[in-house]
Amino acid sequence: MTTLQNKIQISAFSALIFAIVNSHQAYNVTNKIFKNKLYNNITECSTNNGKVLHTIIFFVLILLSMGNLTDKTGIKIKRAIYGTLIYYLVSSAAFFSLIKFVFGSKILNNEGCPSSFGVGISSIIYCLFLIGVMYLPEN
Repeated sequence: MTTLQNKIQISAFSALIFAIVNSHQAYNVTNKIFKNKLYNNITECSTNNGKVLHTIIFFVLILLSMGNLTDKTGIKIKRAIYGTLIYYLVSSAAFFSLIKFVFGSKILNNEGCPSSFGVGISSIIYCLFLIGVMYLPEN
């Protein structure tokens, strides 16, 4: 059984990965690799293809961060899928619009896309969701 402190540490590390993968800088890197089809540098908005690619990148990074996959592989993959589904939800445009009502217009830039502040707030929300999911039964 994992303690609350361990759950917070694991969730905080995952939230850091969330923030990095959702950052404008990460989108700029993948945008250069894939020839300007994933992110608009002017509006600072990701495309749907960019969002899907970053979701896949997030899944891979979370899975790799769990260490040795030969130990309880099924459980680790299930947890990575849960974390990735939460990632996709929390990094969606609809979710950013929802949290805009709570945190104000700083969440989105002038084009209606997540600002750096918005990514930071959504990372904290991701961390809280992940802690909650860790209390679900394993089986």
